[in-house]
Amino acid sequence: MKPGDKDKADVGENRGLRVSCGATGVKSFFYRYTSPLTGKLAQVKIGNFPQTSLAAARLKLHELKLLRQEGRCPATELKKDKLQRAIEAEQAKIPELTVQGLVELYLTERIEDRKTKDGKVIPGARKLKGQAEVRRTLYGDAVKSLGTRNAAEITRQDVINLINGIVARGATVQAGNVLRELSLAYEFAIGLGRFNDNFCEPGAVSKIQLTTDQN
Repeated sequence: MKPGDKDKADVGENRGLRVSCGATGVKSFFYRYTSPLTGKLAQVKIGNFPQTSLAAARLKLHELKLLRQEGRCPATELKKDKLQRAIEAEQAKIPELTVQGLVELYLTERIEDRKTKDGKVIPGARKLKGQAEVRRTLYGDAVKSLGTRNAAEITRQDVINLINGIVARGATVQAGNVLRELSLAYEFAIGLGRFNDNFCEPGAVSKIQLTTDQN
């Protein structure tokens, strides 16, 4: 094929497979079909020759035809896959958030006073005394026990074990404070998009009772 030639179409069981030659002479395989979703003509690129052989293009064609037979539009499915890969790639760029990092994020961006670039002080969500108490509360137990762990991998059982350990030493009030502040730290990070949409906050305050006989 030469640039400007009409597309060539396969026949028989490979009907729908087409090959075109671009202005630069690159030959490309396409699957052209009627979308089961819109009823309109659509096409998806399979690959370029010779990187993609005719045999490989025909094999991919049959995979795409199976999607269409299931009532799914190959072009739409490929776009979804591409979008998902892009999302995963962006998430991979985000540094791992440890429990200590989660706590620091909550303390410095929510609880404590902070300065803007022009030196203006933005009051934190708590008074100075409260700011110190929250930091002491979270660092004394949550960070001490779970600080180096990936925050996204902390389970409800991890939190239960943490809280039970505090209760076991007779510090029930402290246990309640740790549970409350750790849960708020998670909620704050979730609101900032630091976890994926399916993430479930492990503290789940309403589901964890502060009792020493918890399993």
